[in-house]
Amino acid sequence: MGIHKAFCHYVLPILAFLTTFAKPAFADTAYATDIAGAIVDVIDTTTNAVTGFVSNSFTPFMNPVGIAVTPNSMFAYISDAGSANVYVIDTTTNAVTATVSNSLVPFLLPFNIAISPTGAFAYLIDVGNVNVYAIDVTTNATTAIVTNSFTPFVAPNGIAITPDGTTSYMTDGGSALLYVIDTMTNAVTGTVSNSFTPFVTPTDVVVSSVGTVAYMVDKGSATVYAIDTMTNAVTATVSNSFTPFNSPAVLAITPDGATVYVTDANVYVIDTMTNAVTGTVSNTFTPFTNPNQLAITPQGTAAYVIDDAGPYIYAIDIMTNAVTAIVSNSFTPFVNPFQIAISTVSAAPSVLPPASLSGKQIINTLPFQKEFVNTLTWTSSAGAVSYNVYRNGNLLASTGALKYQDFSIDRKQQYTYSVTAVNGSGAESGAISVTIP
Repeated sequence: MGIHKAFCHYVLPILAFLTTFAKPAFADTAYATDIAGAIVDVIDTTTNAVTGFVSNSFTPFMNPVGIAVTPNSMFAYISDAGSANVYVIDTTTNAVTATVSNSLVPFLLPFNIAISPTGAFAYLIDVGNVNVYAIDVTTNATTAIVTNSFTPFVAPNGIAITPDGTTSYMTDGGSALLYVIDTMTNAVTGTVSNSFTPFVTPTDVVVSSVGTVAYMVDKGSATVYAIDTMTNAVTATVSNSFTPFNSPAVLAITPDGATVYVTDANVYVIDTMTNAVTGTVSNTFTPFTNPNQLAITPQGTAAYVIDDAGPYIYAIDIMTNAVTAIVSNSFTPFVNPFQIAISTVSAAPSVLPPASLSGKQIINTLPFQKEFVNTLTWTSSAGAVSYNVYRNGNLLASTGALKYQDFSIDRKQQYTYSVTAVNGSGAESGAISVTIP
């Protein structure tokens, strides 16, 4: 996600608010961090209402800010600049289940986070120590800090990863550069070349679902750039015959890659075929004042935009490019909502998950060594022909048994396992989860 609009000098006190609830069939759930509420709201996109917030029995939220959801929608990651933690949330239970372990340079002000579309890793930008961390989402541990032999990072902020997970693009408003990162080596391999209007304060970047084009917004030059990801060069600037851009901040692209939205004093709509603004989002509700962060549902039917001057969260119909609702909140009122991310249920499950799941770590005594094994057992589910076993959101195995043993573990590491039921037609249930130890 891109940097907050008020984050003009790249360092801002940050607070956040998240909530997660079980999702009905074909429904999306939005999660909004509130930078002054120290909580994360859960929003039902069917009713456009806050339904609760994320529970946290670990170190309390202080300044949660960044948020990203795994591609399978099973987990969300929250960066907290106040507690200097990155939290892992199970979207089935709407609860924090772990924090990311970090044996490298300690986190100082963890900020924006992006998860690879492959679901294998995440990148975390820390605006305090000016580092970019690679996180293994299987172990929930940092594995590397991105190396950079080019112009040093100054104020990294927006980050996006290509669909195949091989390349990441990161904006830096201080060095006025867009960096290219090889995710295999976790090293900067270059910067995007630009023969058009020079970069001034790059703030956000998105990559299309096919991975051939990226879009970057520059708040300082008030320009949106199109970038060829094969050549890592700017190929065009977005033309705008409507109200000129003033201080564009954040981008979002539809899943089909046809449309880009950019927030400014209004929300602009960009046609990616012509690289031209085709209009602005119409709004017959409370007028926009300072629209900032935005996210699009995985189905591409709706967008959600945070206006932190209200504060409001607006729902937008993608087909009509019109505001259809302002999110209602009968819980803790919004104070300063900051970032938003959306999870989804892609199919209506016709099979229920196991009613119970238990897990424990056992020790097998072998000649000359001990073997540590995490063992799961669960109850049968009516209509199920097999069960999928996930570890920290990644599929481990499919089995017809009611038991699974994970031998590839670090006995000192905490793991969250989830089990789903699958019926004969391939429909998968929701998940039931357990953490070991």
